[in-house]
Amino acid sequence: LRGRTGAREAVLIPVLLGAEETRETFAGLETWQIVLWYVLIAISVAIFLFGVGRLVLKYRRGRTKAPVGNPLQRAVATTKIVATHAWIRRRDPLSGLGHLLVFYGFVVLFIGTGILAFQDDFAEPVLGWFFWQGWFYLGYSLFLDVFGFALIVGLSVFAVKRGVLRPFRLSSWRPAEPAALLADEAKRYRLGDWVFLGSLLFLALTGFLLESFRIAADDPSFEKWAPFGWLVGQAFIAVGFDGGAAESARAVTWWVHGVFALFWVSSIPFTKAVHMLAGPAGVAAKDERAGNALLPLPANAKPEEVGYATIDALAPKHLLDLDACTKCGKCHAACPATASGYPLSPRDLILDLREVAEGSMGNRSALRIPPRFPEHADILGTVIKPETLWSCMQCMACVEICPVGIEHVPIINQMRRALVERGDMDGQLQQTLETIYTSGNSFGEAKRKRGRWAKDLDFDVKDARKERTEILWFVGDYASFDPRNQRISQAL
Repeated sequence: LRGRTGAREAVLIPVLLGAEETRETFAGLETWQIVLWYVLIAISVAIFLFGVGRLVLKYRRGRTKAPVGNPLQRAVATTKIVATHAWIRRRDPLSGLGHLLVFYGFVVLFIGTGILAFQDDFAEPVLGWFFWQGWFYLGYSLFLDVFGFALIVGLSVFAVKRGVLRPFRLSSWRPAEPAALLADEAKRYRLGDWVFLGSLLFLALTGFLLESFRIAADDPSFEKWAPFGWLVGQAFIAVGFDGGAAESARAVTWWVHGVFALFWVSSIPFTKAVHMLAGPAGVAAKDERAGNALLPLPANAKPEEVGYATIDALAPKHLLDLDACTKCGKCHAACPATASGYPLSPRDLILDLREVAEGSMGNRSALRIPPRFPEHADILGTVIKPETLWSCMQCMACVEICPVGIEHVPIINQMRRALVERGDMDGQLQQTLETIYTSGNSFGEAKRKRGRWAKDLDFDVKDARKERTEILWFVGDYASFDPRNQRISQAL
């Protein structure tokens, strides 16, 4: 993160008073070690691209494909949402601030690494003098140092929230018992979250250590423009850890930091870090009508093509949603069903489905890790219980609060569809749905009776089909057919 390896290619840096310093990225390394470094880079990038390719193939296997229109408009809106963290900051400004610091700290250091790589490997013969001339280099050092420190502060905020404050949304409490094969997932998730947080913190701290050891070894005056690294470097010098000792520590830290950074990059498609890719994609592909319109059924649909009964029936967007989930728990805290004790947590539903998808058709499957559930296994009843799905109140609170655009309610609706197709529901609900199907209302009354309650009013009700109206009131079945509710409708 601190430039590709924490130091700069052998470059000439004119300093303010005309002094000049040189610094070699590969100082002390033999040719075979430099070759090994570039081989490790190639392996890391290859593993990363393999993982991303497998993710794309998984999403493409989704059955119900809905077109995503207005790509340019979506790209602009997504960039704005990601850049401002508007969705992450909602109802939790502290987490929003922490993620903002982590996000921009990571992005700036990544860009700094890109500049260094470009200068090292492509531009040195022609433009090297431009990149490291005086003020550009000093500004570059200051910028990366400040944002590297911001990254550490942001990660510390998350550590305090997760380890000290422990809000309800981060708890592993589940309102419903998970499937037997998923019973230990909560422990694994907690461990994975801490490993992810700790790995980022390790990268940031070793980057600063690398800079500090280099400063302690050479003590260049111009590195005051990297204030945090310079302060730690001066502390090393003050305790006598300088010169050859600091240079030896720098060489070890160079390899530790560099190899770990390459390992971390290659692991992105396989770990929680995948949300860095899937999250913005999920925001871009979010259906603005989610929860307001059902995906259409294919013509002459077979029973197995109705709704989501198996994991490979999910739409590509919904398979993407499973990977985008960061386990932040905002949907878990916002859900009225969860708060009321019903056996539903939108977060846990998404995570359980992700375990099935990843094991049977994702990167875990590509690595030949035996899946917990077969690819075409029935997810209704075995992974997600029917009572969990019928607990959803359709309020859309989970969809509204999700910072990465996950469509929990449409996924639940599609799974309900499959239950309805099977007739797997409460007997009273089944009878009600059959009545609605035959008569158009839950009372089984003739359609012509729906508006009779309005005949005794002393004014005429506008016909919205024939003239413009300021207000349209949808009068439901009870308010139209039940005698007591009819009087309430008339009074209103």
